[in-house]
Order: sequence, then structure tokens, then C-alpha cells
Amino acid sequence: SEEEEEKNEKKRHLLKEIATDLHMRSVCGCTAGTCKTCKCGKGGHFCTEECHGGPGRNKQCINFDGSKYNPNPLSLSAGNLRKTLAALGLNVMGTKNEMILRLKESLDKKNDNSGTSGSSNEDLLAQVIALGEQMDYEAILSLTGTAITTQSAVGAMKKAYRKLCIKCHPDKNNNSSDSKKAFQFLVSAFERLSQPDIYGAEEEEKTAARTKKTFKISRSNSGCKKTRIHCPRCDMDWGRKELGLEDGAYNWFMMGMREYTCGRCLLSFGCMTARHVCPFCKRDFDYDPADYHRKIVCGNGGCGKEFGFYLFHVSDRREKQVREEQRALVKTLLKKREVLKARAARARGRGFKDERNETVIKERAFRMGLLDSCPRCGYNVATDPSPDAKRFPLKTAQVHLRCCTDKEKHRAYQQRLEQMKLSEKKAHGLQTKQEDFMLLSSWEYQGSKVDELWTLTDGNLKTVCEKYKLEKKGSRTERISRISNYLNSQSRLLTDGGDSDATNTKKRITSRSSKGKKPLLITAAPSSKLKKKAARKHKTAVKGKSSTKATTSKKRKSKPKRKTTKKRKRDSFVVGDCSEGDSDYVPGEDY
Repeated sequence: SEEEEEKNEKKRHLLKEIATDLHMRSVCGCTAGTCKTCKCGKGGHFCTEECHGGPGRNKQCINFDGSKYNPNPLSLSAGNLRKTLAALGLNVMGTKNEMILRLKESLDKKNDNSGTSGSSNEDLLAQVIALGEQMDYEAILSLTGTAITTQSAVGAMKKAYRKLCIKCHPDKNNNSSDSKKAFQFLVSAFERLSQPDIYGAEEEEKTAARTKKTFKISRSNSGCKKTRIHCPRCDMDWGRKELGLEDGAYNWFMMGMREYTCGRCLLSFGCMTARHVCPFCKRDFDYDPADYHRKIVCGNGGCGKEFGFYLFHVSDRREKQVREEQRALVKTLLKKREVLKARAARARGRGFKDERNETVIKERAFRMGLLDSCPRCGYNVATDPSPDAKRFPLKTAQVHLRCCTDKEKHRAYQQRLEQMKLSEKKAHGLQTKQEDFMLLSSWEYQGSKVDELWTLTDGNLKTVCEKYKLEKKGSRTERISRISNYLNSQSRLLTDGGDSDATNTKKRITSRSSKGKKPLLITAAPSSKLKKKAARKHKTAVKGKSSTKATTSKKRKSKPKRKTTKKRKRDSFVVGDCSEGDSDYVPGEDY
């Protein structure tokens, strides 16, 4: 029956265990803690797995070769065993034999892991190095089994990076040279994929450096000086080296692109509000940003020497950074203007329409202590040295206002106020003019882009219209449309007749039949009149040629063969320097 079969199976299992125990005791006979008294120990050799009847049969045996381990568990004292176990994060409780066996088990696991993963780690390191030399960063992080691309989330990149770090770190591979090299490639791959903005710009600079360098056209500095500039408020010299300004700051300041803050009085000023000193007569002269690329005379009496303004060299990388900084400054300035404009509109809405009411309200505020100066004569309570004014300022103001009846003082104070208002208005006008010119110069420095015309003021738009000889009348939108149409028409440059591509560079195209002649290069799309004129010239050339052929052979009249031409784009049109004898020229064909 089934019950009898189960009983027989249990008996066979028990008999097998008993036989195994008897075999173990007959071979070695060691028990827990008494391995040194077994036959192996007495015979002077270490116990093996076969001595105990197979692997894992007697885990309490301490008769093993400790020299295979680092450190040797058998050579350590009880105190050193506890320290070693604590460093490994293991339990330090128990007898010495238990601690020895615990340390041996931990070292066995560590050796097993290193032995099994050694070959696989070497293959992984070789793969990372090979992919790193090919600069295939996506494939490096994809070695974990999860596909990583530039569109992957940063969290997925971190997860793959940490998995690979555990296997590729030099500490896990005995500080081998391959592990160090592979780990560097791994870190580089993670940084370049997770931070494309930073490393993308570096790659562009490297590729630009590897390409052929182009020459930059710049003006000469002969007869030019770095003129001295002073703060308009505290008269501090602006261009001193201890202020930490770079050489290019002089260029941007004199071009009217930037304002700088005085290190002494913290006043922000630009080239139109600063004090400029002549390098010869050491006296002030009026400066305009349009004079930066010219040689001028200061205009002071007795000084007729001509001088220019120095242009410092600035690297392309720094110029690119300055353009980005200037774009941010322009946006900040425009936001500030919008805020001030809205604030002024609100002030006009609740402003004082009657000057008498304004005077009454100021007198009432002076009585209440909200104003320090008397609105009639300018008397200041805060600067009065008398003890009564310091102890009772409100009462002193009320008494002074009752007694303030001198009309001559009132008239003199009003004249001072008008002069102060005029000077403030003049300073504000200069500051506004400086900011307007800064917006214009920044727009030109950025490359006169159409999509940034909105940053210009109405006055700047009129100036640009005058420069390009366009109509100034109309609204702001109409001026912007005129300027944009003009700039777009000027940007239609000649190509070599091929497909228009962003990487195509402007080329000087010459005619195949015009040998030894100067080529004619048109930088804008030609008008219909120019096309008709070229076609007319071609017809006259063909007629003259056919008439000569008709006199020689009377059999038949030869007609000029027209070449088949490819359909070309509307904006590209190239004309070679063709004369009447150039019979190869056909209107509409690229040369």
C-alpha cells in the first residue's frame, strides 16, 4: 500500500544518513570544536570536504589551511578577530572558534564572487574601452541590458551608470590599468549624455579648432590711444587695472554696448554720460560712440592733435559669451523700462492736476513730519542744530510754517528747485539716450537680426531707416516690416547653383568662357530688368554669329543650340562676365 511505501522510504533515508555519519567518523571523526583531535589533525594534514563525507557536511571544522586567506583567521587573536569582523560589518559575538568560522565563511564568499566574476569583468572592461575609443557613449551605458539614448531620462542614465560602476571601478579590479581606463570612459559617457548643454559647446569648439582657421578682418590701431575715462559723479579713473576689468571691456564701453558701475560711488554710467579726457591736452572732450572707429580732434583750444581709440583683440569664444550676456542685459533693460512706464502711468492717473493743491498737501506733510524740508523756503528741520528742533521736531515745523512769510526766500528757493529739475531732466535725458544707443549697438553687434528688431525703440527704428534710406513715416509695426523686408532682400546671397544648404559657404563664381577676365559677383537677387538685359545681349550675340555662318554656307541656316538647363531656385542667380563673343552663355544656366 502507499503507507507502507512511505514508511520504507523514511527507513531508507534514515539508514543513508546513519551510514554517512559513520563514514564521516570513520574517516576523520572531527566534531564541533574538536577538529584538532581528529585523525587528520593528528596525522599533521588539513581536513578536506571528502573527510566529512562531502561538501558542506561539517561546517564547524577549524582544521583548514588558513594561509589561503587574507588575513589568516587562525593566526588572529580574539581581539583582532573582533576588529576584523567589525570592519567587514559582521557579528563580533561568540567564542573564538565561532568567530574564526564566521570570518572564513565571509572570505570564502568574497573569493567565490571574485573568481566567478573575474572573467566577465575583464570582458566588460574590454567592451567599455573599445566603445570609449569609438566615442559611442550611448552604447557604453547600454551594456547593462537597458537601451540608453540621448532622449533617455537622467534617472535611467544614473541607474545604468551605477550598475556599471560596481563592476568597472578600479577598487573592484585590483586597480588594474584597464579598469582605470574603462572607468574614465564610463564617467565621461555619463557626463556627456546627462549634461549635453555643457559638453555640446565644448565639442563645437573642438571641431572648430580642428577645422582650418579663418582670418578675421580688423582695423588698425596706428595712432590710437586708450583714452582715460572718469566717473561723472566722483571723478574716479575707470580703466585702472586694480578694478579687474578685461581689455575688451574698453571696446564694449566705447561702442556704447555696456554700462559699468563705479567702484567708489556705485554709479552706473556709460560712454555718453562719462567724462572723457584727451590723451594730449588732458582736458575733457565730448565723445560720441560713432567716433570709436574714427580719428578725431578733441576741439579744445591749443590742441589740434589727431588721435583714435584703441581696439583690443577679443577671442571668438569670448565674443560669443558677450553676445549671450548682452542679449540677457537687453531683456532686463526692456523689462525695467516697462515697469517704469507702468508706474509712471499709474502716477499720472492719481497725480496732482493743480499746483496749489500740491503745495497745500506738501505743507500738511511738513507739519506732520513726513517731509524734512519746508516747501516754501527749503528750511530743513533735521539739520537744525537748535535743541528745540531735536526734541520737538513737529512743533518746530509748525512754528516755522506760521512764521515763513519772506517772499524773497520763497522766490530764491523756487529758482533752486527749477535748476535742480532741469539738471535732473538733463541727466535723465542723457541716461535715456545712453540706453537707447546701447539697445541699437547691441542689435548691430548681434548681427542685425530680423527676429530681434522688437528690442529697438522708436528712435532707433528711425535711425535704422535713415541708415538704409527707407521711409521713416508710419507706425512702429510699419517701420519694422520695412526694415525686415530690406534685410531679408539683402540676405539673399549667391550660391554655386546647387541645393541650398546651411553648410554652404559663399563662393565667387566665374564663367567658364571668360578666361582672364574679372568675374562679376552679384550679392543680391537680380531684378527682372537685369535678367531681360542679359537675355537681350545673348540674342544679339547669336544673331551676329548666325549671319557669319550664313555667308559661308548657303545650304541651310544654322540655328543656335540651346543647352538644357536644370530648374533652379528663385533666389539664386549668377552672372559671369560674358561679352558678345561668349557664345556658350545661355540665360538661366549656372556658370
